[in-house]
Amino acid sequence: MNPLLIKSHYAAEEVKPYRVVAFVSGGVATANGATQPVAGVSESLGCNPGGMADVIQVGLAEIEAGSSLAAGDPVVADTTGRAVKAAAVAGQALHVVGFIQSDAAEGDIVPVLVSPSLLAG
Repeated sequence: MNPLLIKSHYAAEEVKPYRVVAFVSGGVATANGATQPVAGVSESLGCNPGGMADVIQVGLAEIEAGSSLAAGDPVVADTTGRAVKAAAVAGQALHVVGFIQSDAAEGDIVPVLVSPSLLAG
């Protein structure tokens, strides 16, 4: 992959590989839902609590699919930080991590264009 921006962040909690990473108190952690502020996508190694996690904040990365996805789908984090299709929810702002670059089945590692944004419902 060709990320444009990789930043090391203190891992306040576990950062699993190929997952959406969220900002939490004291650093970053694997995201646990679509309403957490997105830091980016973790690299292939992940990180234990207390370490430094490399987070791809902009550009191409790889992410684990949490459901079936189609190329071009905007994605958010599921409860385990995997990518699922963003769907607007009335009254909620969802933190989109980016856009899937190829079709995927649940559990596949697929390319994603990391481009954090908000989806208002």
